[in-house]
Amino acid sequence: RRTPEFLRAAMKEKTTRFILYRDLCPLVTAEKDVQLVWARYDDISHLIPNTLWEETTEEERVDVVFLGRAVESSHDGYAVFGMTVPSERADELAAKFGGEFLQSYIHLLRLRGRDGHVGRYSRSLLAWHDRYRFCPTCGSRTSSVEGGHKRLCEDNNCRSRKGVHNTCHPRLDPTVIVLVQSADGSR
Repeated sequence: RRTPEFLRAAMKEKTTRFILYRDLCPLVTAEKDVQLVWARYDDISHLIPNTLWEETTEEERVDVVFLGRAVESSHDGYAVFGMTVPSERADELAAKFGGEFLQSYIHLLRLRGRDGHVGRYSRSLLAWHDRYRFCPTCGSRTSSVEGGHKRLCEDNNCRSRKGVHNTCHPRLDPTVIVLVQSADGSR
């Protein structure tokens, strides 16, 4: 994930999937259960700027994060990306996939299994990008690098670009979820 060339090639693979977000709300379908829409590159390529993972203006900004490769027994795995979509294109995409953008973060808890894990992980990375657009050292704009897993100050003279303090990483908050039951399981 360290080179833009690798990421651009991974995006264009036939098996690659994208999870789409508008204002940090994922595009889902809700026929029986709420499920993420897993878009293909051909469905959304017109939204991805040629300058992705390079300097872009705020108007051109589309956040895309590489989430990794999903492995299934049928093949070696497919690349998965999380991506924000411009608000003005969101209704068009929702209609195209027969879905809707969830309106609240709490609804992400309704996603189950793979959709739940990947949906919440990608949302957290995209939220981090949304909140940390500026360097905490000098206040200059930052750019997304390494598939969206680091942010780098765009000012080459910033002291954060020197030594080991040259990037900003997303926060990791370890958690434990516990369900306590009585010995007989009645409560």
